[in-house]
Amino acid sequence: MRHVTMAGNLRASDQFPGLELAASSIRANGNSGEVILRNSLFYEDATLVLRLLVGASASGGCVLAHENASLPGTTILDPLYVDPTGTSPDYSLQAASPAIDRCGFSSPQPVDLFGSPLPYDDPRPNVAGPYVAGAIEYFVDLIFADNFENDT
Repeated sequence: MRHVTMAGNLRASDQFPGLELAASSIRANGNSGEVILRNSLFYEDATLVLRLLVGASASGGCVLAHENASLPGTTILDPLYVDPTGTSPDYSLQAASPAIDRCGFSSPQPVDLFGSPLPYDDPRPNVAGPYVAGAIEYFVDLIFADNFENDT
């Protein structure tokens, strides 16, 4: 799984009345199953990022999450989503997000969730590379960057 954003993963059932976080964002079954996570965000999505059943394994790189006990090497950082709790949640990244340009190359995936080209190398200094962590690339509108449209 590459360039994944998981958030707001709630469950409701007879066994779990009301809404609560899911037990895990990802559950891998055994039989030598392997989960590979790269350039992804799992923030306040579930109690655990990953739950491995007997025989399954996992590895990852450039993963930001709310916990790192289930996937060692995960960085605990708030990705600063635009509006994760609104009526129409917005999981795109704020300008100050630590997920912007955090990751290096992980796959030849050419576009983000909305079809925007990957990578977009933000003009600010890179953390590790030109790729965003997560499914939605962050772009700076260079045409309006100097606010010339507000000049009178």
